Amino acid sequence: MEHSENYGRVFNRVSDLLTNIIENAEVANIMIVGSTKIDELETIDRVRFGLLMYDIFAAYEFVFEQTRAKAFPDHVWPHYLQHFEYWSSLPGVKTRWASRKAIFSAQFMDIASTYIEKPSLSPEEAREMWRTW
Repeated sequence: MEHSENYGRVFNRVSDLLTNIIENAEVANIMIVGSTKIDELETIDRVRFGLLMYDIFAAYEFVFEQTRAKAFPDHVWPHYLQHFEYWSSLPGVKTRWASRKAIFSAQFMDIASTYIEKPSLSPEEAREMWRTW
């Protein structure tokens, strides 16, 4: 039962984040500009972008930790990792990650930093991945 409850929690969390971005043009704009040109955001929107990215990173960390604990099937993390690879290829996301404090687990910070510091996708590959989704 815990397995399905945890999976349901992360699904709902990600769904809520995406719904907020989709339904709120202001939030969508903050995500678009923040992900690509963070310096163009006003201070308040930079804070909002940081909080949105914190929520996104926290959701990825939850999936990572639940998969490591065998609470999720092994196939779940690679699916989320593909999305993480996309986000980690964006310059504003890299900037936001570089300014984070040690608020995530050491294991997640290690794997996330690996993808952010040496992205597996070029910006062109990331755009193509986005188009194919």
